Amino acid sequence: MDTSNNIIEEYYAKVPKQFRALIESKDFEEDLLKIGRSHGLHIDELDILMAEVKFFILGINSPDTLKENLKSDLSLDSAGVDVLINELNATLFVPLRELLRGMTDHEAQQQ
Repeated sequence: MDTSNNIIEEYYAKVPKQFRALIESKDFEEDLLKIGRSHGLHIDELDILMAEVKFFILGINSPDTLKENLKSDLSLDSAGVDVLINELNATLFVPLRELLRGMTDHEAQQQ
């Protein structure tokens, strides 16, 4: 996906600071790399996975777009992408969603 840095920065600025801290954490990146490696992704595919996941988390891409981009850009078949997304969901997306649910409206609006 060709997304300019200005667009990414614009979306990034809208994300609550607690959310940004989690996205920027070493654990988040390590978990994402571990998931990608467990699915046999090569280094260039790991970069694609990381970018696509960040675009999704920032709200640049929808869940359907994430799935379609992973299907077209990674060396996984459709079933493999489904398994990958399920693992991303359980390991990364659900904890992020829980973080957002735990935040008050005031906290979510502060950046």
